[in-house]
Amino acid sequence: MHVCADPLGGMVQRKSSLPPVFQQITASLSQVWGLADCSPELREAAFDIWDQSREGLDRRLVSRGNWGAEDD
Repeated sequence: MHVCADPLGGMVQRKSSLPPVFQQITASLSQVWGLADCSPELREAAFDIWDQSREGLDRRLVSRGNWGAEDD
């Protein structure tokens, strides 16, 4: 379950693009990948938390790798 949709990066929208083994795991565990039943205030708070932290998390992720560089 998820509280706030993430259309740009969320795996919920890309479940069919997961590697086959992950698709098999989610199916075998009968996982539900749906929107949680919660208040609009909680949804808004979840979005705000994500929005305030995403740029810093993105910077940390990029700093850990050599994204986009060609192999020598």
